[in-house]
Amino acid sequence: MQRSSDFVPPPAIRSPEELLALAHSLAREAARRYGQLAERMRAQGEAALATLFASLGRIEDVHALDIDGSAVTTTGRIAHDPQPAWPLPEIFGEEDASSARLSRYRALVVAVRHKDRMFAYYTYVAAAAVNPELRGLAERLARGELEQAALLRRERRRAFRAEPRATASPPPLSLPHLLNEAAGLEQSTAVALRALSERLRRNGEHAAAALFEQAAQDNQKSCDELIGRMPSQTPPGPGRQQDAGSVRGGLRILENALERYSEIADRASDEAILREAQLLAQRALRRLALVRGGLGNSASRNAA
Repeated sequence: MQRSSDFVPPPAIRSPEELLALAHSLAREAARRYGQLAERMRAQGEAALATLFASLGRIEDVHALDIDGSAVTTTGRIAHDPQPAWPLPEIFGEEDASSARLSRYRALVVAVRHKDRMFAYYTYVAAAAVNPELRGLAERLARGELEQAALLRRERRRAFRAEPRATASPPPLSLPHLLNEAAGLEQSTAVALRALSERLRRNGEHAAAALFEQAAQDNQKSCDELIGRMPSQTPPGPGRQQDAGSVRGGLRILENALERYSEIADRASDEAILREAQLLAQRALRRLALVRGGLGNSASRNAA
């Protein structure tokens, strides 16, 4: 089975029937994983978490039924495909839920990350679509994942407020503090991704190198824009030392930036900080979707 951060899509999806069958299988697989987590939490005496994971599983079951409805409308038959012609991409990321510090907030972090990965996946399918009908269907599926992620983010925000110790990273105290922190994070991410790009290029992995270089350029552009908005051209914060030794590591760095901005939005009580963090998170998600999707056609897809 492929690891979640390797993100290997099927080699080609050429029809709405194929895409709906895959979408159905992915929803059922997510429901199965949530069911396993619910059982694990129940066995550990974590009744509240067991209930939450069971509820998330039911949401995925309903999502699979909705996909069946779309399939009947589109193709005249349900989408259920118990044995798809390709391995399912590993997008759920159950390893994210293995922490001993799992709480309601952290469980919802897992659920939101799953939806973000699904959005990135369908965005890739839409970009690679061979006809307008397939592209439109993939875009609708991507929008659906984004809408579900927005609902889960609201739940995650409420959960964080009920669990003020859910994270050890302090939130920025003001909008200038956020701009300074974000500039530092964007710059350190750009440096790490550019170093990875050079490493991949030396290894002959030119397609993946170009993707990470493009992401690094966007990170640096974002950093420059943030610096331009700070008082008196304040230099960016130091960020944190990041080293992406592999494609998998590069994807994790991109995900970490998305999660940090989402975490800040979850904690924000100031409207300006909330709005800015959400914009930063949206840009980080687009960057992640670009790289994850592009790796589907890259010879480096199995690098780790």
